[in-house]
Amino acid sequence: MTAANKLDLSQFFGSASFQRFGLTRDISSEGVTHFAEEMDAFWLLDTISALLVELKMNGKDLDFAVVKIQKNTDPRNDDDARIVIEDGNYEMIHTHNVEFTDLDFTRLPDNFQIWCGRNELDSFTLYLPSEH
Repeated sequence: MTAANKLDLSQFFGSASFQRFGLTRDISSEGVTHFAEEMDAFWLLDTISALLVELKMNGKDLDFAVVKIQKNTDPRNDDDARIVIEDGNYEMIHTHNVEFTDLDFTRLPDNFQIWCGRNELDSFTLYLPSEH
């Protein structure tokens, strides 16, 4: 895989505009929106939002979270993945198995993550670390 095929997110620093997505009041930054459009992964943003709501309903009301998606390394189940939610201090809060995904992990930048910060709408803003 050449570097030209990797998703380039290096141009996203800070964000001047945000976009609402899905059924929640969550919003995404320019970089996260670009990721979702290029990778056809708005499903991932919706899943992150649903997981954050589920955590709140289960008594874990977060102000900040780091979300990582990891491809399953078992060759028998190579179409599935795992979403890991951390607290920002590398402490795992929750994991969620994705039974099928066609997300092209080879295009993702190394150590790809989405940060989620509570906003003034009492929902979350999803953004790239470089946009903080």
